[in-house]
Amino acid sequence: MACPSAPLPAALLACLLCWLVEPHQSEAQAAPTPRPPDCTLDAACEPLRERASVASKAGTPGEALRLYKLAYGAAADPRLIFNIARLQHRLGQTAEAISTYQQFLQAPALEDADQPTRVLLAQQYLQELKGKRHSPDLGSQAVAQKSSTPVYKTWWFWTVLGVATAGLATGIGLGIASREPDTTGLMEYRP
Repeated sequence: MACPSAPLPAALLACLLCWLVEPHQSEAQAAPTPRPPDCTLDAACEPLRERASVASKAGTPGEALRLYKLAYGAAADPRLIFNIARLQHRLGQTAEAISTYQQFLQAPALEDADQPTRVLLAQQYLQELKGKRHSPDLGSQAVAQKSSTPVYKTWWFWTVLGVATAGLATGIGLGIASREPDTTGLMEYRP
């Protein structure tokens, strides 16, 4: 925007005012960012999403994955991408899950309360899957080792138990020793 020709202080003030106002005008004129589709508001998507949710809870992840993909075809809701990635993850489809988590993280977000949680979970799962892809045997060995050792056979269990017992015995001993002796003579021991 050109500065008006006026005396120097007035022109300087006018230029400064134009400079301050101009960015706000261009922001106001910018087109609003389109919201991603919401599956819950789409008549074709919502029944498919509901059926997919029921199938997932019923323990048929393959069917749930198929239905979530159909729902996403009806309305490209980013929440559906997250659900698809979770099911691929559970089904062991590592490469597909990684790609889908990345797609979810790059998708425009809906403004709902659970979105930050989904983003954090997607990042965590993505890290986990990338780690598994590089060392698949280490993860399965760690899980097998954890589940095969009972708690009472671990060193830390007996250490905690021993420290707690020693602390209890010390507390009881100090409690008894700190009592004042009975000087009233009422409690005399006679055999």
